[in-house]
Amino acid sequence: MSDSPPDQSAIDRVRSWLDSSDAVIAVGLSVAQRTQHIAAWQFREDYPHLGAVQPRIFVPRDFPFSPLRIELDPDLCLRLPHIEASGNFCHGVVAAPNDLDDPVKAAGRVLEQFLDYVSRSADSEWVEEEFHRESQDYWLRYVDASNPPKGYRTDEVLLEIDPDAQKPQRTEALHLGNRARAIVSSRDGGPKAAAEAIGWSLGTIVHGSALIARLPQDRRWTPSTWPKSFESLSALVDEITDRPGIVTSWYRSRQWPIEAPLFVVLLRGAAGFGWRVIPSRARTSGQPRVAPVKVSRIDRRWTLARDHNSEQLDVLTRKRVVVFGCGSVGAPVIELLARAGIGSIEVIDPDQIRPENISRHPLGIQSNGGYKATEFCHRLRNSVPGVKITPHTMTAQSWLAAGHPSPDLILDCTGDRAVRMATAYARSIGLGPVPSMMIWMEPFGAAAHVVTVAGGDRWPGSDPAETAINVASWPDDVEVTHPGCGQGFHPYGMADAWETAAVGTRRAIALLRGDDIRSDVVSLIQSRAYFERVWPGITFHRQILIPSGAESVVERRSLAEALSGF
Repeated sequence: MSDSPPDQSAIDRVRSWLDSSDAVIAVGLSVAQRTQHIAAWQFREDYPHLGAVQPRIFVPRDFPFSPLRIELDPDLCLRLPHIEASGNFCHGVVAAPNDLDDPVKAAGRVLEQFLDYVSRSADSEWVEEEFHRESQDYWLRYVDASNPPKGYRTDEVLLEIDPDAQKPQRTEALHLGNRARAIVSSRDGGPKAAAEAIGWSLGTIVHGSALIARLPQDRRWTPSTWPKSFESLSALVDEITDRPGIVTSWYRSRQWPIEAPLFVVLLRGAAGFGWRVIPSRARTSGQPRVAPVKVSRIDRRWTLARDHNSEQLDVLTRKRVVVFGCGSVGAPVIELLARAGIGSIEVIDPDQIRPENISRHPLGIQSNGGYKATEFCHRLRNSVPGVKITPHTMTAQSWLAAGHPSPDLILDCTGDRAVRMATAYARSIGLGPVPSMMIWMEPFGAAAHVVTVAGGDRWPGSDPAETAINVASWPDDVEVTHPGCGQGFHPYGMADAWETAAVGTRRAIALLRGDDIRSDVVSLIQSRAYFERVWPGITFHRQILIPSGAESVVERRSLAEALSGF
């Protein structure tokens, strides 16, 4: 492997430019620095407020695709903004399209940013404003630099509470696994139920507690204002909650074990700031200590929407969807629905995962022999916070006959005529006008169809899927058969299945949100040439109209139009 830089001429031009400058002087590189940099220069001018170490410029080996690096005194981290623990100055300059043509200009942009920073960083008010503006990033650096007593380091507190709560909350806290992390949850069953739902190991349980309060957005929040003792933390929380003594009374509410996970967490907007409260060995004398900790929200609103359009997430959280089929199309549909925020999903599939399913199913070989519905629901419960997902290892027909309460949507991903007919019949006699959606593919992924039947509309008992909806008539021998009863499959790949799932899920979410509740047919159709290439001599039911230069088209028709004549 060559050690040569990607553009030696660009580096040579910048090196010549810096060598000719009176503002800097070339310096040597250490062995470690040579692995990433070509050359270095040190500024001649003294900048007293930038510490004892003179700033240096480094040309990275992949310049100009990576900009010049400027390093300052590492002790400036958390004293001045935009300085990392290594001393690296975060100048914010990124590569531009013309940097190869004018590498000196690329280098000049970095130096301009640095000189502007030199001027601004001498202003204490600007320094505080910058720290306040990006307080969460600096808090994480503060946590990394902290040195709690041995046995009391908590790398991360995972927080699952109501993000809208304005009043202070007290909730249980537990260590996870090797105690490097802790979980705080206000759900039913507390952090134990939350950890078990996700599949996190708890190890030996030592009960602890967390006190959570909200920090006003406009309050100055910088390294100079962060509480660094139990007394100052107590005073802050007393003030912002207008509840004198709230921290002390919480801490003294019981005799905590010496290793108990105790935390105070302040929420400021979407960000969390936490302290581990370390009990005094002599509780009658001396205050506890505090150590800063990283706080990560794991509530649905943050993990599924980043607090964006939370009203839409709340709508979807209240929805219950039943999915028939957890195969190569059904499984990705289920996952996409869960990650979109659907609150309750029931998965109906009697089949087991087999080795031949692996090429186009999200479950891997480790699930071989398990029921698809059971295994996939377990995987999603471990992956998506707060989703209620229930497997039923039965046929769709059995589920329909069992008289379950009507959901907000039935999604049929089986591609099975019998299931389509049974669903249509159930809607006519018992389920009522619950919307149903049928998703299937034609062989080779030549077309994918999503049929929505809503309100009082009906899917015909004659099931005209192959004649009214499919683009082409496929011969029986397109199915690849295996020995055994009903053992066969239509050829298509996992990419085809996920593309189909994406079209179907997008339509399902629009219906569940109330954006579009019409009965219709959405079809993703490949070109006529594609059909004829995968199956020469194929018979078409209708004309494929694809714009010039396009390989496929998404077509939308009303259900009435699609079924006219059937």
